Amino acid sequence: MVFDVLFEIGEVFDAHPDSMCHRCASPEVDACRTGAEQELARLADQQHALNHAVYEMASLKDYCFRVQANLQALSMDEKRLALESLHITVVWHPDKPLEIHGSIPRACEHSTLGCAANLARH
Repeated sequence: MVFDVLFEIGEVFDAHPDSMCHRCASPEVDACRTGAEQELARLADQQHALNHAVYEMASLKDYCFRVQANLQALSMDEKRLALESLHITVVWHPDKPLEIHGSIPRACEHSTLGCAANLARH
């Protein structure tokens, strides 16, 4: 809808290239222009958020690959610390498959970040 109105505004300017017609200065056009500017700002913010999410995802993938590469060298206590830092629990029963629960938190505490960074360098 916004683009349709902008197209109509463009037609008005094309029809009257040397002067502004009374339709061009109408409150409806001003409201449309304001709405279009707000929509463009919203879309720019959304694009910025998407770019940031892509960056965070790439960073997380990189971190996971580094931890995976170092996992064999970690002691049992270090592995337990890594799982706790990621809020992951693992339950083992002799006659059942492993139960793995958890999710990576979006906001990490300072100590969790320090632990994660230490494990990634390890």
